[in-house]
Amino acid sequence: MGHFFRPTTAKNPKFGWAVEHSLYYRRSAAVHNYGDIFMTILVLSATGTTGRATVRALLTRGARVRAATRSMDSASFEVGVEVVRFDPLERSTWSSALSGVDAMYFCLPTALTEEVELSLALIEAAAVQGVQRIVMLSAFRADVITYAPHKRLEAAIEASGVRWIHLRPNFFAENFITMLSPENMIALPAGGGRISFVTASDVGEAAAEALLGDDHGEIWTLTGPEALDHEQVASILGETLGRNVQYVDIAPEAYAEMLTQYMGMDAQKATNLSMVFSVDVAQNEYAPVLEDLPRVLGRPATSFMQWAQANAEAFAS
Repeated sequence: MGHFFRPTTAKNPKFGWAVEHSLYYRRSAAVHNYGDIFMTILVLSATGTTGRATVRALLTRGARVRAATRSMDSASFEVGVEVVRFDPLERSTWSSALSGVDAMYFCLPTALTEEVELSLALIEAAAVQGVQRIVMLSAFRADVITYAPHKRLEAAIEASGVRWIHLRPNFFAENFITMLSPENMIALPAGGGRISFVTASDVGEAAAEALLGDDHGEIWTLTGPEALDHEQVASILGETLGRNVQYVDIAPEAYAEMLTQYMGMDAQKATNLSMVFSVDVAQNEYAPVLEDLPRVLGRPATSFMQWAQANAEAFAS
């Protein structure tokens, strides 16, 4: 299971609680001990945020990578990546994508968020075709989330007979690339709640370790090294981008309406996400800083400041 927050922390007056990781840099058995790196690894949602990060991390470790994508024409990957057409809604594309695959990164495609039975069938098909290991991108607090299928899919993978690792990342720092408005505002119903934001690149590194290593039957809860509220996020982004970035604590109803009106989100999904921010985030349910990521990678997790400085160009001017 994921490790719980230990009381050996030091308070950073500006950026909240930050774990003193130096005591915990214990490399997992997977780090630099990958066994058979010549096995074929299928990465689902390979053009997505964590999918691309996982592909890159696997390549740096010398792995043989097969990237699954709906559109062969628009997909662009590094040299050495085998690209295969895979549409989760077209079962006719599954067999060829899974053929000869030893391990699979199971990142739930957007197309399957409402197709739980199809996701379950894909897990079963992978096991039947000989996939030996599945690493699933699940969700932080998957045990208590009732509106998403992550826990049910985790259970299906565990029952399939394959070796498995579940990744449960916290909110991604990358979300702010699209969340920051043209007026340099971050509008959320999160109050003063804090989140231990994690970066997609760190998640990709962890996924690569899970896919190539020997660990099995574990849940890795992935967080950043500090918990920040959105005033602090705005301050970091403003300092990094040279702008006056402001956090606006809006009403949950206004946020849900914004999601449906401007992002085309289903009304129920919008309400659920609004409640996550206004209740769970506001009550610091997403604030824990955990040890799994530095333990697996043998280094500190990337801080929000480090991520912002490295990705400043991703924000539209």
